[in-house]
Amino acid sequence: MLRLAAIVALAYSASALSVVTPENDDQFPLFTIDYDTKPRDRFKEVSTHYRDNIVEVFNVAMDEIPNFVSDFFKLVHGIWWVLHHEKYEELLGIVDAVNHPNVTISNVVMVNCLYELEGWCTSIIAKQTNGTILHSRNLDFHIQQMRDNTYRARFTKGGNYLYDAVMFAGNVGVYTGMKEGAFSISQNTRAPNKHYVGVIENLIMLFTGFREQSWIIRDSLESCGDWDCAYDKLRNEPFNALGYIILAGVKDDEGVVISRKRFGPAHEDFLNTTNGTWYVVQANHDHWADGCKDRCAAASESLDNLGQDALDINTLRESVLEVPPVLNKKTIYNTQFIPSLDFKNSIPLDYNETAQPLEGKWSDYKDDIPDLKIGEIFEGITYEQFFLDMMMVLMDPKVAQ
Repeated sequence: MLRLAAIVALAYSASALSVVTPENDDQFPLFTIDYDTKPRDRFKEVSTHYRDNIVEVFNVAMDEIPNFVSDFFKLVHGIWWVLHHEKYEELLGIVDAVNHPNVTISNVVMVNCLYELEGWCTSIIAKQTNGTILHSRNLDFHIQQMRDNTYRARFTKGGNYLYDAVMFAGNVGVYTGMKEGAFSISQNTRAPNKHYVGVIENLIMLFTGFREQSWIIRDSLESCGDWDCAYDKLRNEPFNALGYIILAGVKDDEGVVISRKRFGPAHEDFLNTTNGTWYVVQANHDHWADGCKDRCAAASESLDNLGQDALDINTLRESVLEVPPVLNKKTIYNTQFIPSLDFKNSIPLDYNETAQPLEGKWSDYKDDIPDLKIGEIFEGITYEQFFLDMMMVLMDPKVAQ
């Protein structure tokens, strides 16, 4: 009888595990990025493979960006050779591989700088009843051509694995990544970044030596071996801009949303299953100030309806991330992580409003992701005003929001 009970228990646990770790159906190409190669060569294979897609995305971006902004980057991009030398060399490799008049080094630096102004996302960390920590994110962006620019990267050094990331060709920053057996990270734009003066402050921070969130995420994935190290770095290192860092681990309640100002946290939300907090949700608003709304509220409602007992990596995507309005017309891809099981899975998402209309209380939902383009941030701004405001911020840089 005991033997039969053991067999039944084993069969049950195997069945449960199959739900938690579905067959991987990654749908983006995989490339190896080797830190042992020269920085200028690291992204050449990717850039050659995606050459036409990179050109298309840059053409769209350049049509949106005012001339005085691109002129500014023509003047100052060389500063990166000194302050961000490794990254500058990686970007030069992209320019070499693409070899197109719109994909110049100043334009590549500019597009890499300005990406974080426009990304809109929903990130979730949730804990199963068996203690497994799940991490899933939708990345939203108004340039839909970026869906065809998305790939998976596996970073190595000395022939050894370092970490995995989901990346955009033409961009060397990491916004979605995982270190197997340790932690996973996603980054969401924090809405206050969308102010004109805030953009100037972001740029000044970059060109005086501070680093982008995406580069600090990359550094954390490369140098940290556990959740505690990543948490300390992502919580405390100066950022050039505001943002949300969503960090999941492998044990206990290792899950947090760090709402970042430039010099430290503005707010933190942790998993705390002792107090009943088995999930944390972050979209693009400071929900602690005025409540969880829009996509954050929709995701929370779906999680509550699902319940922790029914939570697994499949239901998290199918019952939450693929349900409008969390899934929306700007969604590019979804990525799922289970750091403790070395599981990662990414698929493109393309919302069809006709096939999957908004329903119930969300039927009258107005998209909280604005059709904001880079150029609209600078609407009505002249050359003179741009450079005058730049000088004023330099003299009185109140950037620690």
